[in-house]
Amino acid sequence: MEQTGLSKKQSTLKFLKIAGISGGLFITGLFLILSLTALIFQNKIKEVFVETINQNLNTEVAVDNISLDLIRRFPLASVTFSGISITGHDQLPEEDPLLRADRVYFKFSLWNFLFRNYTIREVEINKAKVFLRLDPKGNPNYEIWKEKKEEQVSEFAFDLKKVLLTNVHFIFHDQKQNSLIDLDLGKVSMSGNFRNDSYHLSAKGNLTGNLVAIDSAVFIRQRPLDLDMALQVNENREFIFKKGLLEINQNAFEVQGTIVNLPEALQFETHILGKQLQLAQLLNDLPESLLPYVKGYRGKGTLQLDVNVNGLLNSEENPNIKASFNISKGELTHRGSGLSLKQIQLDGLFDNGHKNNLSSSMLSLKEFYTTINKGVLRGHFSLTDFTKPRLDFNMFADADAGDLVKLFRVDTIPNASGRIHMDLNFKGGMSEKNRFTGQDFVSARASGTLNYEDLSFEIKGNPIAFREFNGALLFSNNDLVVENFSGHAGSSDFELKGYFRNVLPFLFLENEKINIVASLYSNNLNFNELLKYSVSEADTTYQLKFSERVGFNLEANVVHLTFQKFEATHVMGQASLQNKRFLAQDLSFRSMDGQVRASGFIDGVRNDFFTIGIHASIQEVDINKLFYQMGNFGQASITDENIFGKMTADLDFGGRWTPELAVDWNSIETTADMRVDQGALINFEPLIALSRFLRVDDLDKVTFSTLENKIRIKDNKIIIPDMEINSSALDLKLSGEHTFENKIDYRIHILLSEILSRKNRQRRNPQEQYGDIIDDGLGRTTLFLRVTGTTENPEFRYDSQGVREKMRDNLRNEGQNLRDAFRREFGGNETPTENIVPDENQNQRQGLFRRRKEKTKFEIGWDEDGP
Repeated sequence: MEQTGLSKKQSTLKFLKIAGISGGLFITGLFLILSLTALIFQNKIKEVFVETINQNLNTEVAVDNISLDLIRRFPLASVTFSGISITGHDQLPEEDPLLRADRVYFKFSLWNFLFRNYTIREVEINKAKVFLRLDPKGNPNYEIWKEKKEEQVSEFAFDLKKVLLTNVHFIFHDQKQNSLIDLDLGKVSMSGNFRNDSYHLSAKGNLTGNLVAIDSAVFIRQRPLDLDMALQVNENREFIFKKGLLEINQNAFEVQGTIVNLPEALQFETHILGKQLQLAQLLNDLPESLLPYVKGYRGKGTLQLDVNVNGLLNSEENPNIKASFNISKGELTHRGSGLSLKQIQLDGLFDNGHKNNLSSSMLSLKEFYTTINKGVLRGHFSLTDFTKPRLDFNMFADADAGDLVKLFRVDTIPNASGRIHMDLNFKGGMSEKNRFTGQDFVSARASGTLNYEDLSFEIKGNPIAFREFNGALLFSNNDLVVENFSGHAGSSDFELKGYFRNVLPFLFLENEKINIVASLYSNNLNFNELLKYSVSEADTTYQLKFSERVGFNLEANVVHLTFQKFEATHVMGQASLQNKRFLAQDLSFRSMDGQVRASGFIDGVRNDFFTIGIHASIQEVDINKLFYQMGNFGQASITDENIFGKMTADLDFGGRWTPELAVDWNSIETTADMRVDQGALINFEPLIALSRFLRVDDLDKVTFSTLENKIRIKDNKIIIPDMEINSSALDLKLSGEHTFENKIDYRIHILLSEILSRKNRQRRNPQEQYGDIIDDGLGRTTLFLRVTGTTENPEFRYDSQGVREKMRDNLRNEGQNLRDAFRREFGGNETPTENIVPDENQNQRQGLFRRRKEKTKFEIGWDEDGP
């Protein structure tokens, strides 16, 4: 028994050894046979394939190598095209070819191959790029097959059962419809009896959606896609989805229904269902045009989506599309701010209507609700006719202002606090696509209220703190009724009541204007803060600009107002702005210890300068404070440290300023009838220089009771007519010009008796000491001086021209007096001569005659300098 068992074991081992050797020999033999067969038939196979390609393609095909492989894909034989490139139809020089691949395998049965039946059963494409294109006229680049005029007999045929794509970059560019599909196919297999008119098709694989865009709207960018579909194909034109699963970034969509490829259109009867779609992924998968609105947000919760597509799709027709969607218990959180919208409830519907186009489309959010921290937002929204959209919405909010600023991303307001209560309704349409017109707002209906309590906020780039705003606003169509609007801006406060006309067009349209009719009350307005636009330690920069879109009529009552060094109290008046022209009427205020009444205008039509005109009546203003608060009017020759007194004046003023409030001195024109009472000039350099010239010592402080004149300013000059100055130091007459560059040309008439009476006069001959002198016609001797140069360096000389003009005037007056005397003497005047009292002119004439007789007593040396 043991020998029998051992014998059987030896027999088995011997059999296995023989079988192994036989199998090896068979495989080796088969390998050698197949290799030999491949070598024998390789040229024949190449000829068959090349002949078939030339018979069927009307484009250029370039192949680096064609080889026959009977082993690697056994039991199938394969013909491998290496380095293949197929040119597209009408391909442009700069375009990629229709196909470029490292390897394309055409697989067929080895058994059929032995009988010269080259029927392709499978095609495998590796490491390839496929570029399909429709040009702007709709002509494709992939129509490369020749039209068969008659049935051609060939040993080469297709009976495809399977197509395998590995590492294929697929691009479809429709230049006519401006759409692009760019996919990376990792591994996609399709199987079916493709030769039959009706067959079962299955497709499965993974791919990456690099870009899917239609008419510049991006729907997919760099998203993973998984495909698992089973379809019944009938007559190669009807596709019935038995199973249709498409997963986009882990959100699964189920496709059901039928698509029929009719001669002139595609017919859809399809249903797309998305269950439990995750908001976290959907936020990233929205069309790119919507991504900015959800940027920075992360989501929780699920979305249900149900879409039905029914009808024909061609160049003239669109199918009907109905889509409903629902979010329950959703949540959105902003990563940066931490702001969360919780308990989101949303029901929506989209329908492209009975015309199946944009004009009949409708989007409706039937109910929207969410909480925002301790606040609530809710409302409804509908949009109809996407070509000329009509809006109908209601928005209710009771929330913290800071939360709403973060929610709506108001970048210009970094911080806000306070409570906002809002209940707004709007119903209106756009007469143009995506754009409201002024008439649209006129036809629209808007209503609602906006209340805010203890509202405080900051504006980006503005150092002013806006705080304690309270108010109640009422919307009435395009107008806004301000029942109460009060608050603080820096140290300023205000309370406003009135009407804002054309508010909605102004807010949403660039060229629409707003008109305000209101009353303003303020305890304090500090324009040093309100007009501040940038601040440095050294100075404050202002910029004045009128908007052509803003107009107002304002009745103001301001208790205290500050601008630069200027301060005023009890400011009252009316102000208006229309078409960039500001007008102030019946303006009155107290300032600089006096009372001012004024009217004026500022014309801001030009962008490079403002034209300003003012008429003012000034009563007993402290002239020292006037110079201080006005910055010494931009000059340094006479400052608030030099001048004192009370000024009363009527003045008309005009000039130009830049938007930065820099004055154009060439444009200044002023006429002022002025009187200064109880005045004083202290340490005024021209008077000190005059005291040195006249050798008197008491002109460093000159006081006077009253000074009156009519001053003109024009062409960069202050024009001073003749005026008498009766002061504590000297009585004199003054006239001349003073330029804005502080160049002066004064003419001064001083009575010699005034100079000689000074306690510090020198005991010398007057003419030797002072030069040209002349009697003023009243028996008083006058010194004529001319002062030129600058206020810092005045130059004094004797005014010969003034002397000559004075003598001419005296002689002219003397002649007239003589004629009058002769007429009285010989003209039949019956008045007794002894009763004629000598008049003042006679005294002047007698004085002149006496001086002529006494001419030899002293000499007058004439300075022949001109004026």
